[in-house]
Amino acid sequence: MTNESLTLTLQIELGERISPDQLFNITQDLRSEIREIGIQSVELERTSTALPPGAMSSDTFTLGALAIAVLPTVLPALIGFIKDWKLRHDSSTIIIKHQMGDQLVEATLPSSISEEQLTKYLDVLTQQLLKDKSKELK
Repeated sequence: MTNESLTLTLQIELGERISPDQLFNITQDLRSEIREIGIQSVELERTSTALPPGAMSSDTFTLGALAIAVLPTVLPALIGFIKDWKLRHDSSTIIIKHQMGDQLVEATLPSSISEEQLTKYLDVLTQQLLKDKSKELK
């Protein structure tokens, strides 16, 4: 992940009606779809939980979460994709996070959001992320 890219965490929540295996499969499908729009740095989000002393190390992941590195020029395409995905999965909640230094930008797109509200919210989020990135590069 380069200095020029934005690093986002995309967390999906689909309620209690689906199993962890189903959520994992949906997350993998989402990862593949994001790669299809030209964003190659999309990985399962690793957990940062410390292991107890003497425990064997292994990769653990946050269920339903992806770590995405995206160039600012491609961010609008990613946000457009997230909007389309959210509209197709209207019962889902999506949480988008971006850490810049000690500041965390977090946006939650609830299942009850209308298409108009979603569009406005994502436009504001895109502008904020691009503004934060331009400040970071100065």
